[in-house]
Amino acid sequence: MAQPPLGSLLDEGSTPAAASGSAKPWEFWAVSVWGAVAFAVFLGAQIAVLLAFLATPRYELKDVLALAGNGLYISVATIAAGLAGTAVLFVAVRRRFVLRDYLSLRWPRLRTVILWILAAAGFWAAFDALALLLDRPVPQFMVDVYATAESPALLFIALVVFASLFEETLFRGFLFRGWSRSRLGVAGTIALTAALWAALHLQYGAFEIGGLFIYGALLGLARHRTGSLLVPLLLHALTNAVAFAQMAWSATGS
Repeated sequence: MAQPPLGSLLDEGSTPAAASGSAKPWEFWAVSVWGAVAFAVFLGAQIAVLLAFLATPRYELKDVLALAGNGLYISVATIAAGLAGTAVLFVAVRRRFVLRDYLSLRWPRLRTVILWILAAAGFWAAFDALALLLDRPVPQFMVDVYATAESPALLFIALVVFASLFEETLFRGFLFRGWSRSRLGVAGTIALTAALWAALHLQYGAFEIGGLFIYGALLGLARHRTGSLLVPLLLHALTNAVAFAQMAWSATGS
């Protein structure tokens, strides 16, 4: 039996799932406002954790800047903020729609998922090869975060689960659904969400941020072509798991 072409596998389910009921899906401004609210809650949760750290005898006000790169603080803050920000988005969607349908929480065929994993792996292999050629090591920020994490398991959970969950729900889920219906269209939405996502990572250099922008566009393309938020969510989580392994190797040398 003839096998389907690669393009058809990557293109599976490219039409977004219809919103449940007769409610009209939110468009640009409504989605933008709710997205801003969710992000404000996300930042607010991080600040609340920061204040909680500073309230303990272990830290003082002068430690504010140091905590920004402290692995333990980042672990706790990422989990708290990821939960809070994602909860806002879920509540916003559930006010009018079925969560699973609106955010496209469904799996395409396994073969499609595997092909997108290979595409992501190919991108990062090429990026790492270029970084090696340009003599760009793992960013010192990542090494310092791992060295100060105190609980590597907690840091792993924070980065792989909660950071991926919030960022993908916001950018490739909630914002993608509304913005792609606007004048931005799919291409504009992929570019804008990739740019905003990359801009969240200002702790890195221009080279790394550029790589994140391109990868964000790949995640947006995966969301569009598969019609599933779960695919870019999986790719993001796998990428963060590999990044965690890289920072552990660089910090410990083993």
